[in-house]
Amino acid sequence: RCDSTTSPKPMSAGQSSCTKRPLAQYVADTVTKDIQPRHPWTLLYADDVMIASETRHGLEQQVQEWKTRLERFGMKYNIKKTEYLECGDQTDGTIAAGGVQLNKVTQFKYLGSCVHSDCTTLQDAKTRVSAAWMIGLTRLEHVMNEEVRKTLKVAPITEKMRESRLRWYEDVLRSNDTSMAETALELNVEGRRPRGRPLTRWLDRLKDDMRLTKVTCRDAADPMKWKNRCKQAAPT
Repeated sequence: RCDSTTSPKPMSAGQSSCTKRPLAQYVADTVTKDIQPRHPWTLLYADDVMIASETRHGLEQQVQEWKTRLERFGMKYNIKKTEYLECGDQTDGTIAAGGVQLNKVTQFKYLGSCVHSDCTTLQDAKTRVSAAWMIGLTRLEHVMNEEVRKTLKVAPITEKMRESRLRWYEDVLRSNDTSMAETALELNVEGRRPRGRPLTRWLDRLKDDMRLTKVTCRDAADPMKWKNRCKQAAPT
């Protein structure tokens, strides 16, 4: 059983999950290969699928095509978990799939970040910054971050960011050579570096992360080992 969720550019479509997630991901990717628009108009990440289009009509056709294709191969497209997001100037109405009107939202959470209909990330930043208000604190009280994290039982953001980077890198290592993530990872940008000390590259940061968590590229073949080494538990 495969569930799906949709959200657009003015239109985009979005998420699939299944009990056997890796198998569902490979099957869904394979059976829809010929109907997937080029990157970044279609993104598949783990059990998530995002489909985008420049027009409402175009997105509606793509969503219906995905629904038909998945059902042809025995997977169920869950309309109830599918959401529609329109970025930029808003219009009335939504799109339909299988004769059912999709729920139109003003924000859509994808891979841990919120995509908003006004195309900004300000609200997402405000939500994270104002987390201390959950326990009735303000900046005037000068409470240390360590105390706030202990009260909310959350790990330091730097450690959670490390966990997120390594979780993403594991998927990259296990993906095929033609995936968008693999292509971006191996991309060489032409041109000359500016004068001065080179900036820390993303791959340099990853090497430090892997050194601290004591994992290697070979460990990506063992998902449980990678997860146990990289997971940053929240404080108790």
